[in-house]
Amino acid sequence: MCGIVGLASINEINTKLANLINLKQSHRGPDDQGNLLSNCKRVSLAMSRLAILDIKHGHQPMVLKKDRLSIIFNGEIFNSNNLRNFLIKNFNEKFITSHSDTEVILRLYKHKNIDAFKELNGMFSLIIFDENKDQIIFARDRFGIKPLLYKKINQSIVIASELQAITNTHTNLEIDYASIKEYINFGFISAPKTIYQGIKKLPQGNFGVFSLKSGSLVIKRWPGSNIEKTNDNKLLTDDNINEKIKNTLIQSIDRWKQSDEDVCYSLSSGIDSTSIVTLASKKQKISTFTVGFEKKYDQWNEFHVAKKISDLFKTDHTEIRINIESFAEDVPKIISMFGEPYGGGLPSFNLFKAIKNKFKVIMTGIGGDELFGNYLRIDRYNNHINDKDTQILNLQKYFEIIYLNTDRNFDVELLNNNDFNYKQNENHILFCDKILSKEDQICNFDFNTQLPNDFLHMTDILSMNNSVEARTPFLDLEFVKLIMSIPINKRINSKNYKSLLINSIGNDFPNITEVVKKKCKMGFSLPLSILMREIMRTKFEKVMHPRFFLKSNLFSPNFYEDIIQAFLKGDNRYIELVWRVFILQIWLENGL
Repeated sequence: MCGIVGLASINEINTKLANLINLKQSHRGPDDQGNLLSNCKRVSLAMSRLAILDIKHGHQPMVLKKDRLSIIFNGEIFNSNNLRNFLIKNFNEKFITSHSDTEVILRLYKHKNIDAFKELNGMFSLIIFDENKDQIIFARDRFGIKPLLYKKINQSIVIASELQAITNTHTNLEIDYASIKEYINFGFISAPKTIYQGIKKLPQGNFGVFSLKSGSLVIKRWPGSNIEKTNDNKLLTDDNINEKIKNTLIQSIDRWKQSDEDVCYSLSSGIDSTSIVTLASKKQKISTFTVGFEKKYDQWNEFHVAKKISDLFKTDHTEIRINIESFAEDVPKIISMFGEPYGGGLPSFNLFKAIKNKFKVIMTGIGGDELFGNYLRIDRYNNHINDKDTQILNLQKYFEIIYLNTDRNFDVELLNNNDFNYKQNENHILFCDKILSKEDQICNFDFNTQLPNDFLHMTDILSMNNSVEARTPFLDLEFVKLIMSIPINKRINSKNYKSLLINSIGNDFPNITEVVKKKCKMGFSLPLSILMREIMRTKFEKVMHPRFFLKSNLFSPNFYEDIIQAFLKGDNRYIELVWRVFILQIWLENGL
């Protein structure tokens, strides 16, 4: 796991810039630093390494001099041993390293070019310098687990793992106000947009090719990046489906826990992390961690359920209790890590901060919601549309109901952005080409939008700022293929939330009422009302004053009275929206 930087141009480059950018994201990899300047002095690669696999021999950039190929790579490839054996058997490749997945990727690219990416099961962002073709190739995994951003300047390009690494080394940046509108509506900014004009996120499942001859750049999806629906499991009985899901998830966990460093597990009161802990603890004693607030704020905590699960499976369990006053002081610092406004959950920062001195790797349950439950959003949507029988999904209405909470009688005109359309963002596309139902469309939209741009993005930034690698075994390629092939009516049960996952694990799943009967856990959240109304009240009243935030013309004049004042008087209906705006104002005030 690393931070990676690439510079390329048709002319000679500033040889110090790549190292300067690399320094700005060195928290991503404190174990080793590496850099490379090409003979032509038009390409520079740099990286900061968090050494987890093949610690001794995995130094980067990695170069195959004879083949004129170089690579820097951030992530883990969990089928790399199989790919290594394939390359040895079919192409007689002679490996330098013992088990480095970085070398596997480069040698696979040597024989398969960009078709190599579809063979990779894991999480990755990478940059390859193909001297034979005078090209820089950069790519990102199909689910968006690992980030990659770029800025093209005339006939040059800079590529990095984090937005703030680019912005801290470039001047004259202009804010993209269309992206601010998207942030207010969703709470995050989806790839390829960022808060700045000219700096873009590479969308999940995409690759870019920059020509050192012409200075041109082409961005598109790499072959095989989509998960196509199949009917392979159509004839299987429920029992057989359950058995197949359990066995495939066990294999996924086994693959994703491969490490030369110790691995720990995140344990909340939710079904997803409980499922992973249930299966992992059957094979060995594991360490689990739960994060929450001090006892004064127990209503936001998950400690009591997590403790029951830990006791049941005899894990080495640790409770991480956050002091909310200290957390409030850290909020501006945490926001700055994203390089742009982010309105999602921030407490995970304390989880990664607490474990970093003991563990480099943590297994999480991210992805389980989108695969099995989707937060029961189809029910919420159907409850607030006139024609429930139609199979045509109104995506504009969907985003208003789910992301803007218009089902709570919120007036979108208060945002003063009636020109907003989710199609503004070219990456708000459906994950699969063939859509069978309205339910499929909703799952695909969230899987392709909120999962990579909210949950995975947040997890990467907060974990890597603490030099910790967060893994997501629910997003194992083989497991996702299996679940995506199961009809939506079997995957999502409104009356018995995530029953497919629970039934698949079977008798091994803990018989704990708070877990099994939990309808729809929304994830560990902040006590937003207490933060904004009490602990951060002085800061809130300063940055949310109408003289300050109405200058942006993002809100109607009535926004302060109808939303902010109502919130301060105890109205929590739009608390998530108020939090987003509050974070934006902090970001603007501090020039973050």
